[in-house]
Amino acid sequence: MRTIIRLSRQANIPTLVHHQTIPQTQKWLREGARFVLYSTDARSLHNAFRDEFGAIRAVGEQLTGAKSAKVGESKEVI
Repeated sequence: MRTIIRLSRQANIPTLVHHQTIPQTQKWLREGARFVLYSTDARSLHNAFRDEFGAIRAVGEQLTGAKSAKVGESKEVI
C-alpha cells in the first residue's frame, strides 16, 4: 500500500482505501490515501441495530436488574 500511495502521489493521482474498521481507515489516511470507502451496507446496518437495541436493552436491564448478552462488532469481511 505504501508503494502504491507513494507512486500515485508522484503521479498526482489520489489513492482510495477500503477498510472495515475506523482504525485501519485512519491509518491509511495518515499514510497518504485521499479517498475512503468505509465499511459495507450490511456492516453499517448491523452496527446501527447493535447500538440502538443496546440502548433499549440497557433500559430493560435497569428495570429488571438482569444482564443480557451484548451483540459484538460485525464480523463481516469483504
